[in-house]
Amino acid sequence: MTPFTFFLLLFGLWSSIHLIHRFYVPANKSRSILPTSLTTRGRTTTSVTIAGPYLRVESTAFNSGHDILAQWFSRNRISRVPATLRVVFDSGIAVSLLGMVVALAVLVWTFVQLARKSVADLVPRSAGVYPHAKRAYDSIYVPPTVTPHTTTEADIPVQLLIPGITLPLSHLPLLISALFFSQAIHETGHALAAALDGVPLQSLGASLTLLLPAAFVAFPTHAIATSGPRIRARIAAAGPLFSALLFLVLLLPLERPFFLLGYSDISADGLLVASVTPGSPLASHLPPGTLLTTLDDFSLANAQENAWNDYLTTQRSPVSKEPAWCLDTEWFLSGKLRRGPICFLLMAYCTQIARMVAVQPHRLDLAPKHA
Repeated sequence: MTPFTFFLLLFGLWSSIHLIHRFYVPANKSRSILPTSLTTRGRTTTSVTIAGPYLRVESTAFNSGHDILAQWFSRNRISRVPATLRVVFDSGIAVSLLGMVVALAVLVWTFVQLARKSVADLVPRSAGVYPHAKRAYDSIYVPPTVTPHTTTEADIPVQLLIPGITLPLSHLPLLISALFFSQAIHETGHALAAALDGVPLQSLGASLTLLLPAAFVAFPTHAIATSGPRIRARIAAAGPLFSALLFLVLLLPLERPFFLLGYSDISADGLLVASVTPGSPLASHLPPGTLLTTLDDFSLANAQENAWNDYLTTQRSPVSKEPAWCLDTEWFLSGKLRRGPICFLLMAYCTQIARMVAVQPHRLDLAPKHA
């Protein structure tokens, strides 16, 4: 997707939102400005606010359900479930404080690493990479001709997710969905903690600013003000606690659910080509979706995300020191080899050629296969 197409779609999206709001949302719809607790709790109201690239939808549709849950917690205050939840939300206060300290430390470390990288980038250096050669009949060492750029982003703990810059624009829908889902879980924590201590819900809703979604819950000001410090701390910390729990859940090996959604983990096989810079010599050889399994004799299975850059910019002998058989390319790829195994008489070693030269769709090995 080109930037022009992206901005055209963005313009079309907001034009459609404004048209729908203008023709389908009544302009004279009454909106109460009083807190929900001072109005009739049984009446459901929904308000829609739109101004430029900003959309906000707020509703009281879930207030009655929140009240029922709060009443159940109040009637069963000393039962196991409310007591356990209070312990969990109390621990959330400590988790939130610890998370704040860790987040600040990570931001400081990120700033230090970015500053070091910026200073290193100011130092003049020759451009280029180390040459790499395939395994040959004679052990030939090609000396490096330039000094590689050793400053990488691997040591920077925080990486910005910017579609079109650090991520392909095609990832934007998935990124927006994940952002809204995580915020919804976050706000659920606030609402559940409030119900546990009998704090009524004023409204909940969602907003969209340009392309950034947000979810929120609102509580009556007087109800929060009359609550104790511990209750206010529990409600405030419940959101970060639920976000931390969501993070821990996503760390679990949930391969089966992701498989049902159409995704599969290929990290054990190699690295997948997401995109190639237009005009690059590799553009015609590495279409998006190609699975890279090896670079020369370096396996990319279970490799880190920056394994490609690390391998191509590291000073090393491009010729592997491991012994191997080298075969003539035309003879190796001739059709006669598929009829049976190759036998090396001196070593009494046989290998099945059909297994070695079989090519799977969308797989590419950047190395010769050696017997």
